[in-house]
Amino acid sequence: MVLEMCCKALYNAMTRREHERYENRRMIEKQQRIALITLNMKEQGATAEQLGEVSNIFSTFIFIPDWYFQITC
Repeated sequence: MVLEMCCKALYNAMTRREHERYENRRMIEKQQRIALITLNMKEQGATAEQLGEVSNIFSTFIFIPDWYFQITC
């Protein structure tokens, strides 16, 4: 009984993850593009102000949490 409930909960979590990933794939792709742009700018020696401008430009279109850039870049 408990094992069955655990398996069902795990299946539900995995199904939900795939659903969220499918529904939000465009936003995820945009976040990845923005992260790549900022990473390239950092490598080319961009200032913090320039990085902030890029972040502000794209964040007007989609919400990008600050922690995203700290983890991926």
